[in-house]
Amino acid sequence: MTHQGEFIERISRDHAAALRWFAEHEGETGPRPWRNHRPSDVGAEVRLVAQRGIHVPTGWECGLSVTVKRDSAYGDGEPISEEDGTWLLPYAAHAGADGTGLESRWNRGLLECMRSRIPVGVLLEVGAATYRNLGLAFVEEYDPNAGYFLLHGSVQLGDLTDRWVVDESDLHDQLQCIGEEASLTERVKRSPVFVRQREEQARFRATLRDAYGNRCAVTGYDVEQALQAAHILNYSGRSSQRPHNGILLRADVHLLFDNHLLTIEPSCMIVELAPQLSESRYAPYAGRTVSVPVDRRVHPSREKLRVHWEVCRRAWG
Repeated sequence: MTHQGEFIERISRDHAAALRWFAEHEGETGPRPWRNHRPSDVGAEVRLVAQRGIHVPTGWECGLSVTVKRDSAYGDGEPISEEDGTWLLPYAAHAGADGTGLESRWNRGLLECMRSRIPVGVLLEVGAATYRNLGLAFVEEYDPNAGYFLLHGSVQLGDLTDRWVVDESDLHDQLQCIGEEASLTERVKRSPVFVRQREEQARFRATLRDAYGNRCAVTGYDVEQALQAAHILNYSGRSSQRPHNGILLRADVHLLFDNHLLTIEPSCMIVELAPQLSESRYAPYAGRTVSVPVDRRVHPSREKLRVHWEVCRRAWG
């Protein structure tokens, strides 16, 4: 869990003042706080937002805020409400003449927020020149191949609930996958990364194995040792361990799913594959209907599947 003091004490005074502004004005709607509309109560010299997209102030390593535009060419998503009162927001990574992926300082700024567990302010366009302040959010996931971040908010300063608990191994795996040689032994010393309760993970696995009858939802394989409880979206907190955010997959299929090479079309619940797998041994699974549990209470969330599917479709072109 992340407490106000745990990340506030690791950032500059201007950075802290800017984050407090987003937290204190959460839910308010109005013009973008930029240029002539810059608020007078920020208490910092730094600008709150950029003209568009990801804002990484000059000289900073961390990003400060993101602006989500309606009908964006990047295909930004809509907030998804969670049962614990939080929300998830898929956000397209920057891609432009100044670089894509980790070449872009804007993407590196959000990655640093994920790595250091420092939240960003989020503005959502809701009308012509009108924005809603969604407050603060943690950057939970980054896939440079799919060009996608996952934001999770809203973070309340001083919140001590377990909704923000993260798994060290999950963060470590993500950073390794995107080429970041991050030593958790050193990172944890200066980053408030806490271990998610292993009991919750064990319960998550057991629930999915029981719900799917120990069979992979895609392949039908039933060797228990080869089956894994896959998260549809990776984010912190106990709500991420609910059955609606999971699906039972064979280990290799799980790897393809996590790397956005295989997805599930949410309306018809059929498997779709990345173009590079069209002539592979996985090709026969394309178009196959996914098996779902008999008990509807443990069905995978079609809303979350849609986020995964849309990210894949965007990545595949």
